Amino acid sequence: MTSKQAVLLDEIFQAGEPREVVSAGFVERRDMQGLRPGMKINDNVIDGWIQVFNEHLKRRHLHGAHRPRSGVLNSKFYEALAMFGQYEYERVRRWTLKFGDVFEMDKLFVPLCLNNRWIFVMLDFQTRNISYYNAYDQGYDAVVVDGRLITRETVLCNLRRWVCDECMCKKGVGMSSTSWTIQPNPTDLPKLDKSDTTNDATFVLKSIQQLANGKPISVTDALLPHLRAKIAIELYTGCITDEGLQRRARLFAFYFAMKLLVLAKRAREKAWHPNSEHVATLAETWTKRVA
Repeated sequence: MTSKQAVLLDEIFQAGEPREVVSAGFVERRDMQGLRPGMKINDNVIDGWIQVFNEHLKRRHLHGAHRPRSGVLNSKFYEALAMFGQYEYERVRRWTLKFGDVFEMDKLFVPLCLNNRWIFVMLDFQTRNISYYNAYDQGYDAVVVDGRLITRETVLCNLRRWVCDECMCKKGVGMSSTSWTIQPNPTDLPKLDKSDTTNDATFVLKSIQQLANGKPISVTDALLPHLRAKIAIELYTGCITDEGLQRRARLFAFYFAMKLLVLAKRAREKAWHPNSEHVATLAETWTKRVA
């Protein structure tokens, strides 16, 4: 972390009016405190970062960046879709309008809280695959809501049903649910410390960012504190930091600096080497003047 970022974090977490809105039009200073190490991140922070990230993805797509076209739904989407365990498409019919035709996208992400853990589901429209990501899986994700047992298979089947209803509603075309594969245990899921009860949202947001960029998930326990700080800065500044772009910028700056050093060294050698053409010319000129 740079000294500038450290100063910015101090500014983010400094004492102030708890209800002061500091980001995304609704994230308050008291919400940002949940981004301190060891604290639980709430849904306001999650939805605020999602809003900033969706704007980032939209700008990137408009500028013609060759990346997968992706989007992230609000963290309350699934709760509205299957409120109290009862599926109802009409409640979320308008939730994807901001994305246009979702079937033109590559990936759509659905974060949700299940059994007091933040997880996310990825819908891959290219492979027609729906994957469930919970890096803190204790072996059985399930919660009872109004007497109904909600499991990861319930979540996946409801979202598969939603895709079919969305296709019929927005495109007027029927789609068979059997054309989509559900994946309860993706093979690219990292192994994280299951005793950790505070970094689940950090894993969700930064894994979504990596997958949306067409990269594999590379989140580790050691990286989580750094990623949590990045979320705080990105949310506060309204600007998403692309690690790939940052790395390329640093490499370019290093290359440019080395190039300047080489050119400067060559210029000095040309100017001061006794056998250089420049010195010979000066000597010849001086000789003529003396003569």
